[in-house]
Amino acid sequence: MNLKKYAMLGLCTTLVLSAAIGCSSNNVSQNSNNTATSETNLITSNKAKDVMNDKVPGAKIVEFSFDDSGKTPKYEGTLVKENTQYEITVNATNGKITDFEEEQAEIIEETIDIKNSDKYIGEKKAKSIMLKKVPNAKIVSFKLDKDDKTHKYEGELRKDNKEYDISVDAKTGKIIEFEQEDNN
Repeated sequence: MNLKKYAMLGLCTTLVLSAAIGCSSNNVSQNSNNTATSETNLITSNKAKDVMNDKVPGAKIVEFSFDDSGKTPKYEGTLVKENTQYEITVNATNGKITDFEEEQAEIIEETIDIKNSDKYIGEKKAKSIMLKKVPNAKIVSFKLDKDDKTHKYEGELRKDNKEYDISVDAKTGKIIEFEQEDNN
C-alpha cells in the first residue's frame, strides 16, 4: 500500500512541476511578445516631423535624427524659421515633445546653410547609400553634420552584433568614413 502512495505522490509532483514550468514558459513567451510589440509600435519619422512642424509652423527642418541608445527612443530635430533656431525632441513611443529649445540664429549662417542644403543629396539618398554598403542593417542613429568644412550625413547602423559608423558627403554622396565594430 505504501508503494502505491509513493507512486501517486511522485505522479502528482511531476504533474504540478510540469504545469508550473508550462506556465512559466508561457509568461516568458508573453513578455517577449510584449517587448517586440512595444519596439514595433514606435511612431514613424514622418509622424515625428509632423509633430515638430505643428509646434513651429512654417519652420524648415535642417537636421533630423533617431536615437534609441537611451532608455526611451527619441527623434531629435533642428528647425529654422526666420532668424530663430529650434531644437525639438519627440518621444518615439508616444509622439509627445519631451524637450523644446528656442534661440536666435545667426542670420548670415542660416541663409548659407539653407542655400547649401538645397544642393545636398538628401536624407533618403544618404540612407540608401549607407544601407547599400551594409545590406539589411538597421539605422539606429542618423544626422546631418555641418560642423566641419565638409557637410556630411552620419549614420550608425547595426547588423549581426556589429555596429557600423558611416559618413556620407552631403553633396557628392561619396562614403568618406566607414568603421565596423563588434558588439561582443
